[in-house]
Amino acid sequence: MSVLSSPNLPSLTAVTAMNKADILNVIKDAEEKAEKLKTSALQRKEKDLAKARNEALAKLNEGQARSKVLYDNMLKKSVEDISKEKEILRTRSNNQIEALRSQADANIDQAMNFLIQEFERKANGA
Repeated sequence: MSVLSSPNLPSLTAVTAMNKADILNVIKDAEEKAEKLKTSALQRKEKDLAKARNEALAKLNEGQARSKVLYDNMLKKSVEDISKEKEILRTRSNNQIEALRSQADANIDQAMNFLIQEFERKANGA
């Protein structure tokens, strides 16, 4: 279908019979329709862009929320793991301290016995 045979425009024979003012009115009407279509398309484009921006922002916010939850969970687990390791080290250290304390007590008893024996030996021998 050609532009001149469009149902919105007069036929070619009608155009040739039209005067200059009528032709200018037809052109003006066509330009107005084209401008309305252009405006409508731009509005639709802006609306679609706004919708896409909103959807992207929603997805970004959702991703950030998921990341925060994952981070919080990882941090919580790390803190728990560190606490467990700390308790293991504390128990191990306390056991070592207790073993050293027992050994020191035994060494003090031996040292006291040695000193007493040496004193008695010197006292008896001197």
